Amino acid sequence: MKNLSSSSIVRSIVALLTIGVFILIISCDEKSTSQERLANAEMAGAEIAGQEIAGQEIAGQEIAGQEIAGQEIAGQEIAGQEIAGAEATHTMTLSDFTLWRAPTETYIQEATSAIGSDIDRGIHDLFVFNNQLHIGYGDADLNAGGVSPIKLLSYSSPEAEITIDPLETGEEGIYRYRLIDGELMIAGVDSTDADELTSRPLIEGNFLRTRDGAWEKHRAIQGGEHVHDVTRFMEGLWAVGSGADNRIEWETYGVYRYLWFSGDGGVTWRRYKRVFREVPGDTRFINLLAVGPRLYIFGYLNPSADGEPSVPKNEVIIGATGEPTPLITGQEEGRSPEEAHPLANIYVIESYPLSPDLGVISGFDIQERSWRTWRVYGDGRIEVISEWEGLRLIDLSIDQESGSLLALFNNSMNLEADTGKIMLGDRIESMTELAIIDFNEGSRPTSIVQWGELILIGQEDGQIVSALLQ
Repeated sequence: MKNLSSSSIVRSIVALLTIGVFILIISCDEKSTSQERLANAEMAGAEIAGQEIAGQEIAGQEIAGQEIAGQEIAGQEIAGQEIAGAEATHTMTLSDFTLWRAPTETYIQEATSAIGSDIDRGIHDLFVFNNQLHIGYGDADLNAGGVSPIKLLSYSSPEAEITIDPLETGEEGIYRYRLIDGELMIAGVDSTDADELTSRPLIEGNFLRTRDGAWEKHRAIQGGEHVHDVTRFMEGLWAVGSGADNRIEWETYGVYRYLWFSGDGGVTWRRYKRVFREVPGDTRFINLLAVGPRLYIFGYLNPSADGEPSVPKNEVIIGATGEPTPLITGQEEGRSPEEAHPLANIYVIESYPLSPDLGVISGFDIQERSWRTWRVYGDGRIEVISEWEGLRLIDLSIDQESGSLLALFNNSMNLEADTGKIMLGDRIESMTELAIIDFNEGSRPTSIVQWGELILIGQEDGQIVSALLQ
């Protein structure tokens, strides 16, 4: 039961980087998640989604923008489709936000009583699947799942009572849902100690998914101390995270960052690549984005020695039989900054697949020293989203019925901004402002989703507020 969530990593690095120190010391006996939304860290005033793994350096090739013709991406399904065509004009407005539900009250009470008031109360993700609302919550930093088991919570309608699925997650938290092949999937960010005991001395991570609407769990990702993300690419499922193959390796050598592959829908997994840390500290792969014939793999190395910078470790696979290749940073021997891949020096916090050939990533540009968002195209093109310049993306969701996009931003780069903006539209280019909302200390927004005519916002206090589209 090692602790370390993406949000916590972010907060830790935020504090350290804000004072010019790009270090996060993480013991090898800790686990992480948040949005494992990753793993977070603030880099010189910037958050970073963090994860655990230590790794050896891999010699990289230049792959930026390399085109592969005639590659077919079989069966890639993603939550949401980019809508092509004429721009839609949204004249809708929102009613005032009011309290809708507080679905995690029991968890908050039990975890607070056992661990203390510092537990993470936030609603990490809101996801509508088959017209049911699913809730992501928990604390993988303080290991809250060990004292208050993390449940699969959902609502069948806005008027219904909460539904608690009988499947035991065995997780410290749920940070992100992914819609893949028409089913909902969860990467097991941090398994609880009780669940872990059944697999010792091996380290095996959890993978949860629905099949024909019913949840199932597979504890089969060897080395998966933390499993942060999952996606479909080409002929199978891919997952990323950090850990070690077994307890002896973990306690003797430490952490690796991992890439795993499954050809049977997540029932079994094999290690596709792992990298030992170049220096003592934490290292992880934490985000995936599959677009066209490319699978982008985003991670970081966070040294534990004072004064050493934390650095992105981003890679790409091109084609069904490609190998993971580090993106050129421009700092390698014999390379110049002009040769750098546009995503090589980005700390990626979150990835959002919009269609098989288009995705969005959010993160911190360490060269521009700014939070940004990027469009990533299947043909290799990458561009900053100019429409969102000056805004800091909190969450982006796709309505499964209409395909429309809903985005929630800070109104400035400041993490503690006083106001935020909600935008709605069929395409990024046609999104228009829906509302400006105030952010209140202690109840700041963490996630957003559209559910029919409702706009729902999850907050850091565990409450969900709603407003009506009019």
